[in-house]
Amino acid sequence: MRIWVRPIRRKPGGCGYINMFATKAKMAPGEYPRYLSLLIMVTTATVLLVTVFIKEVDPSISLGMAAYRASQLVHNSFDDRPTVDWNSTIGSERRLRSSRDSNRSVGNQPDGAMPNENGGQGTTEFRRLPSDVTSYHDNGSSNCATRKNVAFLKTHKTGSSTIQNIIYRFGVNHRLNFALPRRRSNYFGGNTRFKRRYVRPLPRGHQYNILANHARWNREEFHALMPADTVYLTILRHPATQYESLYSYYKWGSYFKVPFGEFVRSPEFYYRRLNKTESRKPRHGFRNPSLYDLGMEPPEHDEHHDEDVDGMIHSIERDFHLVLILEYLEESLILLKNLTCWSWDDVIFFRVNARTNSGDVQLSSKSKEILINFNQADWRLYKHYNNTLWEKIAEYGAERMQKDKLILREKIDAWRDRCINRTIVSKFHGTGINKFMLKEESENNTICQQLVRSSLHYLYLLNREIRKQPLGKHKQSSK
Repeated sequence: MRIWVRPIRRKPGGCGYINMFATKAKMAPGEYPRYLSLLIMVTTATVLLVTVFIKEVDPSISLGMAAYRASQLVHNSFDDRPTVDWNSTIGSERRLRSSRDSNRSVGNQPDGAMPNENGGQGTTEFRRLPSDVTSYHDNGSSNCATRKNVAFLKTHKTGSSTIQNIIYRFGVNHRLNFALPRRRSNYFGGNTRFKRRYVRPLPRGHQYNILANHARWNREEFHALMPADTVYLTILRHPATQYESLYSYYKWGSYFKVPFGEFVRSPEFYYRRLNKTESRKPRHGFRNPSLYDLGMEPPEHDEHHDEDVDGMIHSIERDFHLVLILEYLEESLILLKNLTCWSWDDVIFFRVNARTNSGDVQLSSKSKEILINFNQADWRLYKHYNNTLWEKIAEYGAERMQKDKLILREKIDAWRDRCINRTIVSKFHGTGINKFMLKEESENNTICQQLVRSSLHYLYLLNREIRKQPLGKHKQSSK
């Protein structure tokens, strides 16, 4: 597959900009140094801001390399040289440090996509993937066709970032097209249900293959955007532990005006108190957050009616091919592998965006019961799909499932031993989040880099790649 890069019109360099501004302002030559000093100050400040942003996106890289990458980005904005594609820049800081080792093993080759000079035409062509990811093209069965069109409805604090990493990795390694939020965030539309206009457009005639961001479900809009053979997935978590995680991660105490320990004593009281401050129907997921993500509007008073919840569960059953359960993630991923005909390496995972153990709150049985009663509709949803999952496991075969779980764990352990040096703690709004640091010998390994990559880092790289694609000149990817 060939990706066409938009021809970049020649821009003046730093001194060229000074001359241009000076000419327009009719400045005397003696005034040039003052404006040159101003340009240097602005450029330096921009590099510092971009450096801070890069370190926030990927804490694993060094400060010096973050500054280097920032300076390159700022320099490219003044220069006439096109930036390389996002695959070629992944791990560039590691290749600079260890380029002398680039030929030691095939497994340590740079990423699958590298810039290709083509007579000044500005094109970028993908190379073959290194040998350590050739299994991505081996589904292990001649009767099994790999499903490449996937839409994952990313729910909140359900382990969905781990599933998103799996799906992003699959899409990148198969060179598929991503439906990404137009606003370059992790969300399609916030509190409003999904609409096609929230998606960044692709070149004309090109088809979306992968969607894996936060959104509120809207069947008609999803089906209008994605191909007819798309596999639809989502994930659920026990409502009590999910709610505690949401309260902590998103600082819901600032809305309810009480810490979680106080809130859990009487959630109904604080929920009603919050809604009294609003002049309209509630438009948030403070109650039954999973059903809210799945498109159900919050009730104006009290709880959802049972018949409405049953209807919603029936609708979800019609719309989604598989609902994963966080508490049984391994079983869920094995069923996903079987459904999509993916390889074992496609479904290996490290838990990304997970809180540190010190940040976990051990809920008492009473607190769990209170939160279940408060989120009764989500509890009914969770019970239904937990039972559905075990029905699928029984159909798959209990003995076969146990054998496959051992295979999956062995592969995860092997990649962990190969990739991970240590775990560091990164702060997000005061919450400790585990981040993985790669071993030096694995810093150039494609899969190791992908396994530890955060959602925001992936989005940054994917958005940068889309910006380089001109409308109307992109070859259709295979389904």
